[in-house]
Amino acid sequence: MDIDELIKAAVEPIVPVCTIDVYGGDAREFCVYTYTETPIDFGDDEPRAIRYTVRLHWCFPWKPGVTASPEVKAKKKQLKHALLSAGLTYPTVSSAGDDQWAQLVFEAEYVDGEV
Repeated sequence: MDIDELIKAAVEPIVPVCTIDVYGGDAREFCVYTYTETPIDFGDDEPRAIRYTVRLHWCFPWKPGVTASPEVKAKKKQLKHALLSAGLTYPTVSSAGDDQWAQLVFEAEYVDGEV
């Protein structure tokens, strides 16, 4: 399973809309992810593995206090554990967003030996 399939399989049971880079649809809640590929574990000038630094953005409508609600806290916990269960490191989480969207950003790493 490649990194894209891995992320989608982990996230979509919790947030059904999950896409790479940009989402332009009309879902009220969605995830967008990006990642950086870093070659590691070199031998004979060739990498033996790739480390992915994954950033998963969970976006949902913003209103005062929404990120502190019990529902958001529960889903945040589910997403963290889903990424961990998929083989990524336990994610760090930061908040972002604007006046219309709340956004929680999960950052984790994954190492894949299939170069």
